[in-house]
This record gives sequence, structure tokens and C-alpha cells, in this order.
Amino acid sequence: KDGKYTAGTDTKIGTMSEIAKGYYELKDLDIGTYFVEETEAPAGFLRDEKVYTAIIEKANQEVPVETTAGKGFENVPKKGSVSVIKYDKDTSEILSGAEFTLYEDSNNNGEFDDTDKSLSTLTETSAGSGKYVSGELRLGTYFVKETQAPDGYDADPNAYKAVITEDKQVINIENEVGKGFVNAPKKGTIKLTKIDEEYPDNKLSGAIFEVYRDENGNDVIDDGDTSMGTLTEGTGDNKGV
Repeated sequence: KDGKYTAGTDTKIGTMSEIAKGYYELKDLDIGTYFVEETEAPAGFLRDEKVYTAIIEKANQEVPVETTAGKGFENVPKKGSVSVIKYDKDTSEILSGAEFTLYEDSNNNGEFDDTDKSLSTLTETSAGSGKYVSGELRLGTYFVKETQAPDGYDADPNAYKAVITEDKQVINIENEVGKGFVNAPKKGTIKLTKIDEEYPDNKLSGAIFEVYRDENGNDVIDDGDTSMGTLTEGTGDNKGV
């Protein structure tokens, strides 16, 4: 009778019935003060934990219960996100400069296909971090696809599923379990044929060639460059190659 809700003391009158989609009511209440509490939210939404006052002052009065005046009783959707951390497949170094596109499962078939709608691209959290994240996403099924690989790497052609089922859930996308999202570096081959200057058809065997990687990009072999090994000579018809 004091106009304030007291849990365990105030008497539960009943449960409001859904009379149409999104519309709830409890009829035939005496004049007086009542409290309304949401005890279960719709699937995919957070329960409003507040208790709202409804005062019936005259016969046949209908009292709207609203979380925001003029907007009805609103619920906040549960949301999660998707995250990717990129690594070099060979060295496990962090990779920056990729692009990942996020798609929703538009037809709800659980498979990535042409009907799935592109929503956005994942954002790298900071320059050079190699970590890419989505914005907040409602519960549901999504797909992540690498649409641009870092320079010098091959893009992964596959789309990876992310199913968000809980509020604040973060789905980490991996293309190798326990290793994150890895990219294989593009690779080539250095090849030469050793020949007699005076007799070009005469291939020469027994030479040694060492290969260095130009780590500092100055086009000169120096102490900062890494030895990658020696060229291997072929056999038989490939002698001297």
C-alpha cells in the first residue's frame, strides 16, 4: 500500500497474456496500484530487470506500461561479435593488411551461398595488430571470408561459419584449429644454368651458389641479410642446372 514494490511481500496477481503479437494484457483489475515485472524476455533479447508501476484510478481505465514514454515496452537485443587474428603459416608472425567480409545467413540454411548478404568488413583494431573484429551482431549465423590477403600472401578462398548464441559472445574464426587464421606466403623458385662461356652447350657442374634474403631492402648483400641456403644442382639431364 506504500506505492513501492517489495519483493516477497507484494502479492502476485497473475501473468499478462499475449493477445496479439507483442501485445500483452491482464484484465479485470480493481482500482489500485500494481507493479509489472518482465520475468522472461523473448528469445534473443535481454530481460528488462526493472519493475514498473501501473496505477488504475477509475473503472475501465487501460494503463500502458512503457519502458520509454510513447515507445512501448522495449527490449535490448542480445549481441555478440566475430574476431580474426592473422598469422604467417610458416613463421607464426602476426599479419596485417588483410580484408575480411562479413555475411549474414540470409536464407537460414546454415551454408554460405550466393544469396547471403554482405554486411560489412571486419576492422583491424590498430595498425599492424593483425586482429580484425566486427561490430555488434545480433544472435544468429554469419560467415566470414577473406576477400583480400596481405601483400605477398595467398588469400584463403573458404568462408567460415560463426554462430552467435549468447550475449557478449565473441566467436574467434580459425582456419587451422589452435593456430588462428593463417596465410601461406606466396613462393617462387630461383633457378640458373651454369655453362662454359666458350662452349655454351657445355653445362658446368660443381659450383656453389648461396642465396640471401634482402632483409633491409637496399639491394646489397650485407650483415643484415639472411642466408636462405644454397642452390641444389640437378642430376642426369639437369646437370649444371
